[in-house]
Amino acid sequence: MIAFMTIALLVSLFLCNSNCIQKAIEICRECLILLNSTDQNSKDIFIVVFSKMLFILYTKSGIMLKTLGENLKAKEYFERALAIATEIGDRRGEASSYGNLEATDYGNLGNLFESLGQYNKAEEYLQRALVIRTEIGDRKGKASCYGNLGTVFQSLGQYTKAREYLQKALVIRTEIGDREGEASDYGNLGNLFQSLGQYNKAEEYLQRALVIKTEIGDRNGKGACYGSLGTVFQSLGQYAKAREYLQKALVIRTEIGDRKGEATDYSNLGIVFMSLGQYDKAQEYLQKALVIRTEIGDRKGEATDYGNLGYLFQSLGQYDKAEEYLQRALVIRTEIGDRKGKASCYGNLGTVFQSLGQYTKAREYLQKALVIRTEIGDREGEASDYGNLGNLFQSLGQYDKAEEYLQRALVIKTEIGDRNGKASCYGNLGTVFQSLGQYAKAREYFQKALVIRTEIGDRKGEATDYSNLGTVFMSLGQYDKASEVCLEKALSMSRDIGDRRGEFEILRHYAILYLSQDKKEESRSCLYLCIEKYEELRYFLGANDQFKTSFLEHSGIFPYKLLCSLLCDTGNARDALYVEELGRARGLSDLMVEKYSVGTHISANPQSWFGVENIFKKKNNCSCLYISYFDSDLRLWILKKSGVVHYRRISVEENLVQAGLPKDLRLSQFLDGNFRSLGILPTKDCEDRSLNMVKLQPLSPHTEELSKIATRRGGRGRG
Repeated sequence: MIAFMTIALLVSLFLCNSNCIQKAIEICRECLILLNSTDQNSKDIFIVVFSKMLFILYTKSGIMLKTLGENLKAKEYFERALAIATEIGDRRGEASSYGNLEATDYGNLGNLFESLGQYNKAEEYLQRALVIRTEIGDRKGKASCYGNLGTVFQSLGQYTKAREYLQKALVIRTEIGDREGEASDYGNLGNLFQSLGQYNKAEEYLQRALVIKTEIGDRNGKGACYGSLGTVFQSLGQYAKAREYLQKALVIRTEIGDRKGEATDYSNLGIVFMSLGQYDKAQEYLQKALVIRTEIGDRKGEATDYGNLGYLFQSLGQYDKAEEYLQRALVIRTEIGDRKGKASCYGNLGTVFQSLGQYTKAREYLQKALVIRTEIGDREGEASDYGNLGNLFQSLGQYDKAEEYLQRALVIKTEIGDRNGKASCYGNLGTVFQSLGQYAKAREYFQKALVIRTEIGDRKGEATDYSNLGTVFMSLGQYDKASEVCLEKALSMSRDIGDRRGEFEILRHYAILYLSQDKKEESRSCLYLCIEKYEELRYFLGANDQFKTSFLEHSGIFPYKLLCSLLCDTGNARDALYVEELGRARGLSDLMVEKYSVGTHISANPQSWFGVENIFKKKNNCSCLYISYFDSDLRLWILKKSGVVHYRRISVEENLVQAGLPKDLRLSQFLDGNFRSLGILPTKDCEDRSLNMVKLQPLSPHTEELSKIATRRGGRGRG
């Protein structure tokens, strides 16, 4: 019996080391059944030995499953291991030895519950583990418990407590000379300071961790430090530096074969490219991350990538695709029991439905997110949901409710010490007060946001706040302040950090500013620059025509329309027609270049314009009616073969009233009825292949207000 059991034990050890865990578990279980049915004297020793072995195997299985995102299965294995540790501890009465095993499993279960978003349960199990580690004098294990509890408190938004526990862990690791653990604590403290918006402190602690990881030759840890530093620089708007550090991390992870880390770096690089407006590259990197996560079975990471891709499509205005990817993420989060991730998906879907104008559905999903965050004690997430609900009520024109929810978010952000989040709340409250015409209050809140962003070094946020302040001064008619104090700084910062999207938005504000001052020439020059910047952004969308079309509709169409209107009002109807066509024909032109190698003549440079009417000189007896609609005005061009262009502007509302029709009659209905009465359109329905009536996405409330003011002050001419 002794020889048989010894061989069985050696075989199970070999299988364990070969990662044939399930086979090893089967052998240990069969041996325990056999031992419990015999009366031999040596059976107790072997029962303990095989129980310990089974404990190790269950623990190893749990860790592997947790790594793969199979959290519920992992929980089952950790609970089996805990039952064995408790049982053999009671039977043998060796509290110190077996208590250590029990502490290990309480710790594993604690970490698992953290992954599942069950933070209160995670704290409970980690506190049990801490008690045992303290009783048996295991200082290294005690430090590990403190560190894990610190990350749990961070997830709960209890940042003061998180810092306290991480500092306790660091003190012990330093005293016992555990350099690897010391580096981990510096890294965790760095991540904590990043969550608090204390980016300089975050960088300092992560650099300390990096030094130790380099000294002890821990390449995996070194890669992790580079990756974390990359995300800090991204938060600071230092995108070139962020990219450099994430690339360093990626090189190391690839060399050592850390595929999970490799996927993380691809994902983070994708987010950096998204911040830079390089959406095609962002999608490429996020897809690379997704492929790796799927191959290695990392379901939690897979859900993260689907979520990031959903956010990418949302940024481009492809809301149907955004919803599809976020729903995929939600399915995975639900299956693996990740409640925190599930709440995040509900919140993101809520913002997508808001963008689609489905406000009831948006509110429903944001409320679902809020319920989960409140239940699991995720205060940071709770504040985000209050903030998103505040933005939703602002979109609905319910400004009192918007202010109420944003103030709730602000209270939480202040309590947990999240300075970056606090600045965002101030900024959002500023836009609410601006929408209400309370410009003094809007200015006060934008300035509060600006002070924080400047202190924490968030240059992208700083540029946003200067831009928002510029729009407030524009609304107040303080144009010099808007330009010299605010927009100039915002534009300079956006250019410094390479934020092309931000630069595009600020140039748009400048165009409206000049038009408000009746400086039509300056406004026109600014709109040319704005369109050039838009063309740069389009370049980074690569050959993805879908991206380009949705990006035009979501963000790019306004400068074309405003420039067309300005050119018409200054008697340049021919150039206006070219601008109108430029906005419509870009996608078709790019497709012809890509598919048929046809040379494109479409350019944002006015020097290259040759006039759309020249096309008709080549046609026999051809006339063309060209229609454009913007800012309640209908613009009509009639193009003749002779090159003559007739232009006319019609006020739609005035003409509808004169005709005895309702002012809110949809233009498409009005035109459709008139064209049919003239016999221009057939009565049957046909596929609409035109690009004439591009759907304008709603502008932000203050941009819409400013553009109306600018148009009124700039005046309107008749061609």
